[in-house]
Formats: sequence, C-alpha cells, structure tokens
Amino acid sequence: MNIVLSKKKNLLCYNKFFFFSSICLLITYFTFWNYYFYYNEDIFTATYGEQISYERILTLLTNGEKYFWISLIFLPIVILIRVSYTAFALSTGGFFDVPKEKFGVYYNIALKAEVAVVLVYVAKWIFIEFVWEVKTLNDLSLTPFSLYHCFAKSNLPLWSTAALSYISIWEILYMVLISSFLGYYNHKPFIKNIAFTLSTYGVALLFWIVVLTYIAITIT
Repeated sequence: MNIVLSKKKNLLCYNKFFFFSSICLLITYFTFWNYYFYYNEDIFTATYGEQISYERILTLLTNGEKYFWISLIFLPIVILIRVSYTAFALSTGGFFDVPKEKFGVYYNIALKAEVAVVLVYVAKWIFIEFVWEVKTLNDLSLTPFSLYHCFAKSNLPLWSTAALSYISIWEILYMVLISSFLGYYNHKPFIKNIAFTLSTYGVALLFWIVVLTYIAITIT
C-alpha cells in the first residue's frame, strides 16, 4: 500500500511543464511514425479508389501532408484543451464537494491521467505493427479495445465512428486514474471518488460524444 501511495505521490508531484512536454513528445512520435510509414499513395488508393478519381486521390494525399504538419504544431494546444476540459468538469463538480480543491489540483490530476492517452497510442502502434494488416485509412484510425474496434467489421454508419472509438477500455482506465489521484488529495474511499468522476468527467465525456456525433451526422 505504501509503495502504491509513493508512486502516486511521485507522479502527482512531477513537474507539470516537463510532464506535459513528455506527453506531447510521445504522442507526436507515435503520430509521426504512423504517418511516415503508412500514409502513402497505396493506402489512399485502397481507401478511395472505387469512389473518386486517381487525380483526386493525389490531391487528397497532398493536402493531407500539408494538414499533417499543421496538426503536429497544434497538437500541444489540443492536449492542453483536453486537460483543461477535464479539469473544468472536475472543478465544477468539486465546487459543491467538501473539502473543496483548487482548480490547479484538478488540472494536475487531469494532466497526470493523460498517461492513459499515451497508452492508447502505444497500443495502436503495437496493433498496427504486429496485429492488424493495414490496408486502408480506417485500419489506422481504429482504437484497440474500443466498441468501434469490436464492431469494425460490421456495416456501421460513418457518423458512429468517433462515438464508438471514445467508448473504450482506455476511458475506463482514464477515469480510474482520475479517481485514484483524487484519493491522494481528499483521502476519500475509491468508490466515492469513482462516483464523483462519473458524475463530473463522465457527464462531460457524454456531452462531448453527443457533440461529435452531431457534427459527424451533419457532415455525412
């Protein structure tokens, strides 16, 4: 028990700037790896070959290269927004909690729980390299151990992809980490902290899934 508390304390006390930088570097590395080895003419042709012309495929590939580098630049901002969104959800619920915690505490918890997000990228890399046979862009977008992964071979509508990808074992791990870290600060039982996490971050996640689904339905 003391070993677990010690590891938890070390992680929570780790410098936030360097931890954030490490998270960004790791996610950037795995993102670049997939792009460098798999985003090419063959995979675009396999994905869109029967739908659009070859010239259009080349245009998509060229535009994809441009947007990829832009996305890498904005990746830290995306991570920052995600962490802040989680921290805001926790602090909103924490406003009515006793004892109350400062926003900085919730931000630190949300940031350190990003370990679960890194594990998603690690799992994707392992599956892409050693498990899946990557033929199309859809194979690269799969999240291992998600509902979308489970029903990938079914004839699912395109708008359901984002929502089903979020419902995964990784989100469960993310919430478990948040609840565990909360216990370090408020010393409450894990069951109470997981209930708090579900009623705050869980609601925020559900709202985000609904927004993504609406956008996806509108686009498609």
